[in-house]
Amino acid sequence: MQNKKQAILAALKSTLESKVSEVKSSLQALDDSGEGETKSSAGDKYETSREMINQERTKFSQVLQDLTSQLQVVNSISLESQKEKVELGVLVELDGMTLIISVPFGKLDLEGEQVFAVSIKSPVAQSLLGKTTGDEVLVNKKKMTIKTLC
Repeated sequence: MQNKKQAILAALKSTLESKVSEVKSSLQALDDSGEGETKSSAGDKYETSREMINQERTKFSQVLQDLTSQLQVVNSISLESQKEKVELGVLVELDGMTLIISVPFGKLDLEGEQVFAVSIKSPVAQSLLGKTTGDEVLVNKKKMTIKTLC
């Protein structure tokens, strides 16, 4: 179970790092295109173009900030300690479902198995917090039992 958790966190980290790199590349491309804009006699066109680039830059900067924050959360999760209750960083196996309480990433396919990375603030995680192995919980209107925690 510990190896599974390590593989899931590695996959999450790798995917988030890749997305951070993509966003940084997009920001660089925006900066490069902004430098290529020259003011012409059609000043409104220039100003409109600059404003659109600034709006895109703002959007990408926010995405970059969110991804960096998620990466920090993933990096802060300890692999060392065995958990007895559901909390941040815990891998939870339920009847037919595996979750890692971490960041709002969604579905990960790992060696043919689906694992869902969910935020600690998500409704699913909120219904699991503080529970332990053997407890019954309601997930998506289905009663499930917590099989294991790691």
